[in-house]
Amino acid sequence: MADLLEEKLRAQGWPIANASPLALLCIDPGSGRAAARTIVERVVASGRAWISTAIFEGQEVVRACVTHGETTADDVAELVDALEEAGGAKQGSIDGLNRAAPIR
Repeated sequence: MADLLEEKLRAQGWPIANASPLALLCIDPGSGRAAARTIVERVVASGRAWISTAIFEGQEVVRACVTHGETTADDVAELVDALEEAGGAKQGSIDGLNRAAPIR
């Protein structure tokens, strides 16, 4: 599922800061988006997923770890949508974030 997450994020223009054989992505918000910490706070507050920040090579990034065996492609799509909304790439504010069941 981490490979799918990476594929979907790259398709939306999100730079991936790390190359890891593990199910861990360090996601760089890139230009034109909110800061990593702001994105994480917004996504976590929405209840749609749990992610965190990390420092990777001196830069704060969004850390997503996809290790639960029951995570589905729909869960991954939900996270990508939440990141897009929280990052400001889509119209609307944090108050407009959809609330859904958390990702497993």
